[in-house]
Amino acid sequence: MTVSVVIPCYNVERYVEECITSVLQQTYSNMEIICVDDGSSDETVSKIKKLQEKHNDKIHLIETPNRGASSARNSGLRFAGGEFIQFLDADDILLPGKINHQIKLIKDSNSVPSFVVGDYIRRDYNGYETKIRADRRSPWYGLIGIRLGRTSSNLWNKKIIAGIGGWDEKLKSSQEYDLMFRILQFRPDVIYDGEFNTVFRRRETGSISRTNFRENRTIAIHLRQRIYDYLYSKGLFTGELKEHYYQLLFTEIRALFSYDREEAKRMYDRMFPADFKLTDRTLYNKSYMTLFGLFGFEYSQIIWNNYTNFRNKLKNYFLFN
Repeated sequence: MTVSVVIPCYNVERYVEECITSVLQQTYSNMEIICVDDGSSDETVSKIKKLQEKHNDKIHLIETPNRGASSARNSGLRFAGGEFIQFLDADDILLPGKINHQIKLIKDSNSVPSFVVGDYIRRDYNGYETKIRADRRSPWYGLIGIRLGRTSSNLWNKKIIAGIGGWDEKLKSSQEYDLMFRILQFRPDVIYDGEFNTVFRRRETGSISRTNFRENRTIAIHLRQRIYDYLYSKGLFTGELKEHYYQLLFTEIRALFSYDREEAKRMYDRMFPADFKLTDRTLYNKSYMTLFGLFGFEYSQIIWNNYTNFRNKLKNYFLFN
């Protein structure tokens, strides 16, 4: 099986060499590397070209105007000749056995999955690493909980992705889970990879603006609403999956409240049943759950936010005085 590694690049001069080198060091040899530069203004392209000179038969470079990561991935997808696609963000890293291991899982399964779900290592700004496992109860549990791998940790069936129209270039966030949602509607056949062979690096890009945070949360909530509509229409929105959905949806609504109180309240009133209760103690502490039970969504959130702000101010006062 041929694997096409598609790397969208935008102003990643600090990371792109390490990223491409991690692909060149893969133990799987039947690969091509497709770097798609999305209108970089730094030294990204020159660094790719230097690697091209050393590995001319393995690295292809496509240069496009700046249209975003999803557009760059679609450009690489159209160029790719492999049966499977390794999408790789340019600041992420593959450990040497990643692709070989996942291809072996496919061969051993005697099936052709829509994608392989890969567990991964999250590396924070300070170098601290956390291992993130997928939710294996079913693909729907993983999709709802945003625990179905990541763009770079998964291995994707090119035919399936092309069949659903590729990445949605209009979305500004939640692109990978939108893609997985459309794939699962088409063919919910996945394989789980329990090894940690991908390093997802969280880049420190400054504080997120209130506008972007609000927009991203709203996009994520609307995606969950689409998932709800689909599962309900198929008779799958029952029991534990239903409970799982509402508990996790509440985290998104609650996060939005601090940035757009009125919109969060409207969404809560529209999307939650009247008898909704918080039950997941892994997501909510006992004090907040008690507040919610007494005062409902809006007023418990106001009380909690005021308490949290006061506590943080008190902590900062004693820290700096």
